[in-house]
Amino acid sequence: MCKVLQNKDSIYETDLFAPFLELLEKTTGLKYIEHKRKFRIITDHIRTAFMLINDGLTPSNVAAGYVLRMIIRRSYYNLFLLKKLSSEELAHFIDQAFIAFKGLREFNEPVIKKVWLNEISQFEKTIHNGEKILNDFLEEILSQGKKVLAGDKIFMLYDTYGFPLEITKEIATERGVELDLPGYEKALEIAKEKSRQGSKAMFQKTADWSKYLEGLSETEFVGYDDLKNSGAKLLKDVQTEDGIRFLIFDKTPFYPEMGGQVCDTGVIKLESGEIVQIVNVQKVAGVILHFVR
Repeated sequence: MCKVLQNKDSIYETDLFAPFLELLEKTTGLKYIEHKRKFRIITDHIRTAFMLINDGLTPSNVAAGYVLRMIIRRSYYNLFLLKKLSSEELAHFIDQAFIAFKGLREFNEPVIKKVWLNEISQFEKTIHNGEKILNDFLEEILSQGKKVLAGDKIFMLYDTYGFPLEITKEIATERGVELDLPGYEKALEIAKEKSRQGSKAMFQKTADWSKYLEGLSETEFVGYDDLKNSGAKLLKDVQTEDGIRFLIFDKTPFYPEMGGQVCDTGVIKLESGEIVQIVNVQKVAGVILHFVR
């Protein structure tokens, strides 16, 4: 509606977003007209991140928290490509962003700033390491006259160095290099299968589980109706003599391995704030055990 009323070609050029675009031009020393795509990504992602954090969401590795993490990181990386800012410059930029977006809604500025800058601080370490390795890969294939980055290299960046696939795409595209995504997916599936087999062997290593289950009722499976289930109560957090850790809840959406069907895997955020990766789920005497990597 604003775009039509103000006779603009894009919503980004209306008075809702124009102040922020002007801030970006001033901060980077570059013109919006010459870098529309990056300016728009930064504008949209920072605005969205502000709103999500304002509503109580925090970055994490699961569900909506992961989406927020990627939104913050992608906004920062596109800004990084335009101009690398010092910590002080970045903090000042965020302060000015609140002013630029003041027409949208009221923001809890101290909380948003703290969450955003903390996430960026973590991400800068990942960027520094991952970008160096990726550029080495790209230089190698370009020097050979090739234009495709192998899937196993892409997966190594993601799995070993935590470098997001989305950003690998961004950098490779800028260098004129395509990604072997089928090869990446294959490497990802092989890694998942190895993880499943390893966790299965881990389960079989300890034969007598009954001593850990004494006094526990059967676990209620709620996966058919609720795939998230944020109300589960942690009953036991067990570390066996073999160094195996597993969790038991009163109810769970994780389907255990049985009847020839593979188990669910995923991520759980505990009340303590710890985020754990579940790599195997087994059912013993009606009790569902969630094995932690």
